[in-house]
Amino acid sequence: MVPRDFKVDNESGVKDPVGMHGVRLEVDTLIIECASPFLKNISKTLEHVGLTVEDFVFSPLATAEVVLTKRQKELGVMLLDIGGGTASFIVFEEGVPMQAGVLPVGGGHITNDIAIGFRTHIDVAEAIKLAYGSCLPRELPKRESIRLADFVEGESAIYSRRELAEIIEARMGDVFELLHRELKKINRIQLLPAGVVIVGGSSLLPGLVDLAKQEMRLPIERGALQEFTAVADDITAPSLAPALGVLMWADRMIHGGGSAWSKDLPGFSENRWMRWLRSLIP
Repeated sequence: MVPRDFKVDNESGVKDPVGMHGVRLEVDTLIIECASPFLKNISKTLEHVGLTVEDFVFSPLATAEVVLTKRQKELGVMLLDIGGGTASFIVFEEGVPMQAGVLPVGGGHITNDIAIGFRTHIDVAEAIKLAYGSCLPRELPKRESIRLADFVEGESAIYSRRELAEIIEARMGDVFELLHRELKKINRIQLLPAGVVIVGGSSLLPGLVDLAKQEMRLPIERGALQEFTAVADDITAPSLAPALGVLMWADRMIHGGGSAWSKDLPGFSENRWMRWLRSLIP
């Protein structure tokens, strides 16, 4: 649960109500839900290897802390994390999250499509995607080919690299179509001045940024870590941004007495906020 806006009596647009006087306090929050059995299974799995879960956080919310700038959040921006099985996103405007969600499409679906289209094993399909993948088939030479024999012994099939790109383009098109629907829900189609910032393993696919610009009609960029400039390049890759974001979030929780989100709300304490909320429940 993330507070977006407060209202004291008839005064709306209050970012921090601490110190104000009033009779009625209202809060507009973004509630991010997850099936409790799923979280319990994760906790039990980690307990089996001697680890204890302190808390859970929606990955894009944590990733935003190390990828997005304060100005981007103020102007209006979407952070898109394209993982293996899903693509998750969060939309910020005026510094606070407006919308968040998880889409049932990820890089693993691209690999599955390639395996089916090229009639090959899933591991071979993944290797082909990494070696020859592109999201822009029209920019590839028509005669450039992919020999399966280069990836697995005993295979003689030869496929066009453009055909591979068409498979990838189609699946990534599904992602952007779903995002379009999500932006439509909050009336923000083509209305995010800071555009879309993409992270996750699939963000490295050649041509993805250009394809996203065509489909979303917004500024698009790959995520660049804001707080790890002294770390090696292979650690600061966009594919590792979610993991580093969670680490930063945990560090701020431990040393800051609340979630990383609380740092953007002066006087706001997550623990105090939760205690106040629970006091309202009969």
